[in-house]
Parts: sequence; structure tokens; C-alpha cells
Amino acid sequence: MRVVTVVGILGWASAHADPPSAFETCKARRRELTAEALRVTDVVERGRQLAAMPVCRRLPDGETEVVEPPPPPAPDVSPFAPHASWAVRAGVEALTADGHGELGPTGSGPHVDVEVAYRFERAWSIAAFGRYRYIVDDFVPVSNPTPVDVMITSIHDQFIGGGARLDRHAGAVWFGGGLGGDYEHMRGYTGVVTHALRTVEVHVGYAFWHTPYVDVHAMVELGESGKLVDASREMLAASLTIGVSR
Repeated sequence: MRVVTVVGILGWASAHADPPSAFETCKARRRELTAEALRVTDVVERGRQLAAMPVCRRLPDGETEVVEPPPPPAPDVSPFAPHASWAVRAGVEALTADGHGELGPTGSGPHVDVEVAYRFERAWSIAAFGRYRYIVDDFVPVSNPTPVDVMITSIHDQFIGGGARLDRHAGAVWFGGGLGGDYEHMRGYTGVVTHALRTVEVHVGYAFWHTPYVDVHAMVELGESGKLVDASREMLAASLTIGVSR
């Protein structure tokens, strides 16, 4: 009878044992998920799985907490078809030029950009663009043949050019780069001087307002220009433009 009584008590205790706490369950899940991740040979996928594990914390006061990982972003299931678009932008640009034996103005002025693009994938587009830029520098030092004689002159520098861009889109943000050329028309102390320049740019944009007809956006662009045949002239530029696109 004593044996039967002991077995009954043990059975009752086993049937009514407290379930494991959320903290213990979390630790067990982490052990299982870690073992699964270690079997993955791809380093990126392994890291993704490890980052998606819950966090089990024991706080200094003895309490515990379990933090579940954020859910993955929902896939974009909206319909998409390749399409053409356009954009018109206007703003201000700051530019500085450095020329060997030529005047190098530094100044700011208007920047106008017109673009026609083709969105061939949801995340990628290509574009052709044309632009106009203009700066004035009223304080360009000019050395006369006598080194001690220095005068100050004004330079009016205009650029008309264009090129092609490749952009990566992520929601309302896009970024990319472009290649092209500029025709520089500089008027100042030595009369009119023109240059053919190749240009390189990087840019980032953000569409901050959507309407049924157009999107309003801002774009920041950094560029470098130089002569096609030698390194005797170089320019650095930065611009901020506001535009509409469709």
C-alpha cells in the first residue's frame, strides 16, 4: 500500500507540474534556432537567421523579459509594369574651379535639370538628362606680368550639358550616379573662353509629397568635371534642387 501511495503522489505531481516559463521557452527556442543556423553554409543567410531569433534577457532585479524580433517587411505585391517618367528640377548650386594657367571662379547660382527616365524594374531605372548651370564670381584675382600687380575681376560662367543616369529605388528614396558632358562658356578678364568637359555625378533624392498628378521631391547632387583631353581644369560642384516628377 505504501508503494502504491508513493506512485500516486508522483503521478499527481507530474500531471500538475507548472508549465515552462516564457523565459525558459525562449532559451529553448534560441538553442534550436542556433543549431539550425549553424547548419546553414551561406554566411548571409546564417546571419539573417541568427538576427531573427528572440532575445531572452534576465534583468538586474531578477525579472526576465522576452523580446520577439520584428516581423519581416511585407513584400510589395502592388502591380508593377515598366514605364517612362519625367522630372523637372530647379535649385541652387555651389561650384569651384581650379585651372592651371586659367581663371578658376568659385560661386553659386541657379541649377535647372530636366530628365526623362525609364523604370524597367521596380528597383531600377535609367534616365537621360539635360541641365543648365550659371555662377558669378566678382572677386577673382588676376596676376599681371609683374607679380606685384594683382587685380580683381568678375567671371560669369555658364554650363550647358547632359548625360545619362542609373538609379536604385527604395520606396520614396532613390540614389545613383551619372556620366555626361558640359559645354562651359566663361566670360571675364580674358574675354570669352569655352571648354568641353566630361562630368561624373552621384545623387540621392526623396519624394516628400505625393499628389494624384505629380510627386514633389528634393535631390542632392555632387559632381566633378574636367577637360576631356588633360587634367588642366577641374571643377567640384554641389547642388540642391526641388522638382516635380510624373
